[in-house]
Amino acid sequence: MSRTLKVTYDLKIEPEDIPFEGNCSAVDPETDKQQEEWIRSELARGNDYAWCVVIVEASVEYEGRRYEGGSSCGGCSYRDRAELEEHMVPDLKREALADLRARLSTQIANVNRDAEEIRKRADKARATLARLPKRVR
Repeated sequence: MSRTLKVTYDLKIEPEDIPFEGNCSAVDPETDKQQEEWIRSELARGNDYAWCVVIVEASVEYEGRRYEGGSSCGGCSYRDRAELEEHMVPDLKREALADLRARLSTQIANVNRDAEEIRKRADKARATLARLPKRVR
């Protein structure tokens, strides 16, 4: 019976390149203006979570190899890390694990395709070898 491998998740926060003005909410002009003012003041205070890109990477090690997958979301605005982890991180972890699974499946499919191609070339080489003359004429 195989054992379940431990997946490690790494959370990264990066500054968002997209300006928050006009992009942080779409409720109504008053709410949008309040949200923009809040983000502006929070960024000035050093709150990196106020307007950021959130990246979650999932990784697993097996027999000396490391495999990775990831997910990200931009235009995020949170009071702090705790709020971010409560509202955003669970979904990004699920997406990162799904990406890790997809990448592994793609690697398997590529190996199977390559193995099939190698088998076809070997079959052609065998057929060619069988048709070669036994001695020089």
